[in-house]
Amino acid sequence: MASRPHGRSSHATSVIINGVDGADAAGQVLGEAGVPFLSSQSSYESLKTQSTVFTVTSPVEDHARGLVNFMVDRLGQRSKVCFFVTDTNLWRSAVIPSLKDQAKKRGVEVPVIAETQYTQTSFVAQLKQMQDSGCTGVGMFTVLESVGIVRDAKSINYKPVFSGAEWTFDVLVQGEYGAAGSFYGMKVLRLIGTADEPGFDDYFRDSKKYTPDDIALPDAAVHYAIAQLAVEGMKRAGPRLTRNTFVEGLLSFRKFSTKGILDDTTYTRDDRAGTHTVYTAECCATAQDGTTRWKKLDGWRRWDGF
Repeated sequence: MASRPHGRSSHATSVIINGVDGADAAGQVLGEAGVPFLSSQSSYESLKTQSTVFTVTSPVEDHARGLVNFMVDRLGQRSKVCFFVTDTNLWRSAVIPSLKDQAKKRGVEVPVIAETQYTQTSFVAQLKQMQDSGCTGVGMFTVLESVGIVRDAKSINYKPVFSGAEWTFDVLVQGEYGAAGSFYGMKVLRLIGTADEPGFDDYFRDSKKYTPDDIALPDAAVHYAIAQLAVEGMKRAGPRLTRNTFVEGLLSFRKFSTKGILDDTTYTRDDRAGTHTVYTAECCATAQDGTTRWKKLDGWRRWDGF
């Protein structure tokens, strides 16, 4: 495990990971490394004592940008890519603009972005539109629809390269059609590895060690891997842990491996929308509804509007 960070200031500094509590395997990765840790479920009283957090929870915009980058890097600059996005207020307002924006930055054509419904039973019409548009890659930012999309693609003999963001694509689709990565002869790109990747052995081992009464789920391994990114970033920050040194540590990542759980991670000054993005923020302000808000710090993520 990583060594304990040195030279902490008198102001408390912590890591926060979305959807993780300190008792699980991801929290233990941080704890054993000596990294101060808060869960995303921490009370406001505990949050407000922290002057700065290094948060490794990816907003949906980053998942969208990461999906575009992931597909373009593998399919090539001249490819056409299409997307399915579940029609929710958040995803309509955040994911779709981010997909378009990142595709424009990468210079790739996106002929169709199809909005879907949770209860939708047929995707044939939307798939035919993508097929007719010449899309060689189809990305899914969906909740439960991904299995039906793959099923309907087979029915019209449409064989694009599929990829997807969020656990639903990786767990539901791969669980339905197997971990080999071939759905009806279709090549598949993954943002999250399957349980036969070596990193999952570590996750299942640590889950059994730290939380023997819980069921270790493959999608929860994502948080375990993100914790590894945070620990490594703090190791590379050097003896004085600050926002800037942490960012510099992250920027030194070149295909950092989580042994197959996440795609190998690289951060650069021009593009930090990787598989799972780490950004920094400071605490705290309370909104009128009583919820905690974080001020995202500038100077690192300026390129995407933060």
